[in-house]
Amino acid sequence: MLMVSAQLTNAQDAVYTKFMIGNSSPFADFASNDEKKGGYALSGLGMGLEGVAFFDWIGLGGGVYYNLHSYDNATFIKQFNNQFPNAGELTFDAKKYKAWTFLVGPYAKANISDKFKLIGKLKIGAMTAIAPETYIKLDPPFGDPEELNIKYGKGTDVAFNGGIELMYLINDAFGVSFNVEATHSSPKYEFWRNNPSTGFFEPVELEQKISFVNIGLGFNFIVE
Repeated sequence: MLMVSAQLTNAQDAVYTKFMIGNSSPFADFASNDEKKGGYALSGLGMGLEGVAFFDWIGLGGGVYYNLHSYDNATFIKQFNNQFPNAGELTFDAKKYKAWTFLVGPYAKANISDKFKLIGKLKIGAMTAIAPETYIKLDPPFGDPEELNIKYGKGTDVAFNGGIELMYLINDAFGVSFNVEATHSSPKYEFWRNNPSTGFFEPVELEQKISFVNIGLGFNFIVE
């Protein structure tokens, strides 16, 4: 009986909740300056609220995450001027990428010591991404200026995520963690672009692969 009681005590449930915030670095097509498939995204902000229920070393959890990335306007303008040196003065102002991601999946943890825990996770879910609202104006050497307004585009697609965190337990109820997580999705945006000839906005569809790595701190609350 004593042995059975000890085994049940060691395998008791624990619930972790965490708020995390840090740097978000785009990679692959999302960070590329390729004119056809590049996202021209710059490093930005990543944050999230996460919860996981553990039974012994394995758990199930998920969370909601928010990312914000600026558009590399300066590089876009430079590329345009190099490709069309006599086209005139280009004004290009794209706002920020925004992404909400909802993820669930299995977690696993290992006790490195009494104070340190290593947690791995694989999650799947959905990303809703909002592309930058953009204003473009070309003032040619001859003729009238041309203007184009692109209202923000929004798209949703399946998202995949994998990550690892190293948590330090301050006490039985609170810990801090160092987190590294990668997320990928390929939403299709429906933009609304003005047609200068008609004066109306028209829908335009575009797929943009979104990939980023979030590196930051987590503030963990533990109930055992």
